[in-house]
Amino acid sequence: MLAIFHNLLLTRKLLTLNIICERYKMAVPKRRQSKSRSRKRRSHDALTAPVYTSCTNCGSLSRPHSVCSACGTYKGVQILKVKEKKK
Repeated sequence: MLAIFHNLLLTRKLLTLNIICERYKMAVPKRRQSKSRSRKRRSHDALTAPVYTSCTNCGSLSRPHSVCSACGTYKGVQILKVKEKKK
């Protein structure tokens, strides 16, 4: 009697595991993607070098459309107070 009960529990556990696995299956591609297809997809992933412009006030290089880190100006207007470096 105990062996039958034990077998019933095992089969019930296996059935519930099977139902859970069937419900949450992941999508798997049918065919392997070719080299040209994956390389076409990656064609836009290349990195570009950052662009720098010279500051109109002090002449140091800074990123465009941002405050100059050397003098603190943006389009000729003082935005930040820059502390002088101590030696």
